Amino acid sequence: MNVKLRNDEKIRILNGVDLFEIMARVLRRSHKIDRKKEHFWVVGLDVTQEILFIELISLGTSKTTHSDPMEIFSLALSKKAYQIVLVHNHPSGALRPSESDRTTTHRMVHIGRFLNLPVWDHLIITEVSYYSFLDSGLLDQLEADLSNIPDALTAETMKRETAERNYVITTTNIVIKLHLRKTEKDHISEITGVELEEIDKIIADFENGDIDEP
Repeated sequence: MNVKLRNDEKIRILNGVDLFEIMARVLRRSHKIDRKKEHFWVVGLDVTQEILFIELISLGTSKTTHSDPMEIFSLALSKKAYQIVLVHNHPSGALRPSESDRTTTHRMVHIGRFLNLPVWDHLIITEVSYYSFLDSGLLDQLEADLSNIPDALTAETMKRETAERNYVITTTNIVIKLHLRKTEKDHISEITGVELEEIDKIIADFENGDIDEP
């Protein structure tokens, strides 16, 4: 789910503090009950480190949340991010990374290196403070650790699946653009090769706000 940002929040990120101040506000905008659950966001940055987007990847339980590398990197590549920042909250208030946090970050860092889409930092946040993998030096340690990194087959599979996902995203955007131009569905199907049933679903998701306007 895309996080809507005010114009004054679309800033250049120079350090962990810059991003924490925005993410703390994003977290506080959540419903009080949801603030007791772990969120996992990905933040896309452009070449000048200005925020391109913030996307909520998952909303979990009070102790854990899910982060799918395929979803994260496919999204970032489709939105032409130059690098990304991973962010998740700890409702307990503890800021030190768990073993799971370290494992997830290690995996993301090395997938990002393969895809030429660096993970610039990983922030663990509460409503009042944060922990930065970059500032602590832990990110450098994980980058240097070459154990248990995705093998070539896994990386190639991810690269292929990312290309396939990007094709779907591009096709979906074309369907929506043609729909907004009042193009008949039969004509949309001829242009894109998308079945009418799938076109109906894409349009319905768009009109319900589940898909952003391209």
